[in-house]
Amino acid sequence: MPRPEILAQLKEAEAKVRAMLAEAEERRRQILAEGRRQALELRAAGEAEALQLGEATLQTARKEIAAKRAETLRAGEAAAAAMAAKARGRVETVKRYLLAEFERTIDA
Repeated sequence: MPRPEILAQLKEAEAKVRAMLAEAEERRRQILAEGRRQALELRAAGEAEALQLGEATLQTARKEIAAKRAETLRAGEAAAAAMAAKARGRVETVKRYLLAEFERTIDA
């Protein structure tokens, strides 16, 4: 084969290789871009799911706190009512005691 034909074939082969490299580089860029896009979508989905889970947990905790608060208030009201009833029961005894002490002081 004459030398000019060999050189032409080499140039043609080099051009094909450059085109293949450019195509491969473009494909690599597309794959990387797609991977980054998918990673961002997965991250956004994960963050949204975590936010929903956090909100659900917060709502559950708020309901538990409200229930415990209501229970504590009921217990406190019952205890206060019991103390008030006990105090009302002792009023007459205290009146008699104070009257006796007052009379003792006057008699002295």
